[in-house]
Amino acid sequence: MVRVVWRTWTTVLWTGLVFLASLSTLVGPRRLRRRARWARRWFRGLLRLWGVRPVSAGDPPRAATPGIIVSNHLSYLDVCVLGSMVPCVFAAKAEIRRWPVIGFLARYAGTVFVHRGSALTIRRQVEALRRRVRAGLWVVFFPEGRISDHDGLMPFRRGLFALASATGLPVYPVVLRYAPLTDVHWATPEPLHRHAWRWFRRPSVTAYIRWLPPVRLAAVPPEALPGVVARLQETMQRAYEALKAFEGPATPSVEGALS
Repeated sequence: MVRVVWRTWTTVLWTGLVFLASLSTLVGPRRLRRRARWARRWFRGLLRLWGVRPVSAGDPPRAATPGIIVSNHLSYLDVCVLGSMVPCVFAAKAEIRRWPVIGFLARYAGTVFVHRGSALTIRRQVEALRRRVRAGLWVVFFPEGRISDHDGLMPFRRGLFALASATGLPVYPVVLRYAPLTDVHWATPEPLHRHAWRWFRRPSVTAYIRWLPPVRLAAVPPEALPGVVARLQETMQRAYEALKAFEGPATPSVEGALS
């Protein structure tokens, strides 16, 4: 009970402090980049407050020019984990723009809202992605479109990959899994506050992050894209299954095996 109350109030306080400090980004140059730096600080602080310990394997993206990160989606915690690792913005479905609080924060952070529409709409979205990258930011996609069943990955939405292909940017796949998974995984209809109450009681959570080799979609013809996406999903599913071996507490031996 004490841990839940402590984490709840410190989360609110930390969020308010970072938001107030980030208001300086409303004026001046490089606003997106500066705001992303504040977001990264916020995410890192949240992980510490919530007792989340990231354990990373593979080669995280270090390219001089950012690209697109493609991840599975298990929880709202995914945003904090990935956002703490690289300066980034997220791509999200258009209806999130209208959500209370979350929609405001998403707009403030420079989220790219993905619409289904005409060729003109698609061109605008491609240009929005390129603007983020030119600002030195990575763009994170969750191609399942929503939080998945924790037993495996849901079918990927090919429209996001068509956008990624149109940008000409490299795609960096990453697979996330948590231990204990059942306390972190969240999907409706469970209310968010009830889920947070349940997992805030835990002393700690380990976030396993497996980076996979980058994929270039720019040269893939449209008719071949579905097959490429299907193979990518199979690769990510195998990596996700491999992470099941590490669902216990993280130890030096576990971290060595993972890397």
